[in-house]
Amino acid sequence: MISVDSVTYRYPGSDIDSLREVSLAFEPASFTAIMGANGSGKSTLARMLNGLVIPSTGKILVDGMSTADAGSLSAIRRRVGLVFQDPNQQMTSPTVERELAFGLQNLGIPPEEIRSKVEIELENLNLLSRRYSPPSLLSGGEKLRLIVSAVLMLQPDYLVLDETTSFLSPASRKQLIAKLIELKRSQRMTIILITQFLEEAMMGERLAILDRGRVAYNGAPGNAIGNREWLASLGIFIPAEFRPLV
Repeated sequence: MISVDSVTYRYPGSDIDSLREVSLAFEPASFTAIMGANGSGKSTLARMLNGLVIPSTGKILVDGMSTADAGSLSAIRRRVGLVFQDPNQQMTSPTVERELAFGLQNLGIPPEEIRSKVEIELENLNLLSRRYSPPSLLSGGEKLRLIVSAVLMLQPDYLVLDETTSFLSPASRKQLIAKLIELKRSQRMTIILITQFLEEAMMGERLAILDRGRVAYNGAPGNAIGNREWLASLGIFIPAEFRPLV
């Protein structure tokens, strides 16, 4: 379980808290959507969940390990996979093939096992012909699929996606959400999806809404959509007609 306990964070040089007394819990094999207006603290929270940002006060525990403990960060980051909105932020290797292999190499996986896993994943991604190409030459959708696959190859227990679907086509968004639901079901992976799309949030079991760094709502998604004016005040707008993505 990931436990967020009374967490507050203020970036150096700022006079405003990005997060204020935030408490949330992410249970194993759950699917939580997180929404909120720009500047509500969503991305800060995402980066906190695997220790990229450490709380100013309060604590975050991942399976009992504190993100404030430098000695636990390696284990925490192996358990908590994080995918940013812009895949270019996460690309570190000169070729598609090496991008997929990078994390496995850091874990000390034997080279022959890495080659086998990468070969399978390249085929799954339909990128065998692009294996030696720079990731920068891929399309936006291909880049995202590459980064998600690279993170999933590390077999995390928790997958955090920070507005990862923002620039995808409706068809690609639907495909990714279906994959997330399947990962939760088949691998009991905990999914934490930060999204600007209400139809995606409705696919989660729980919805947390942040407002100016605080938790404004934490409960069933369906219970949050009855008050359009209240949601609009939080920067969330309901289309005249909408339905879940899958």
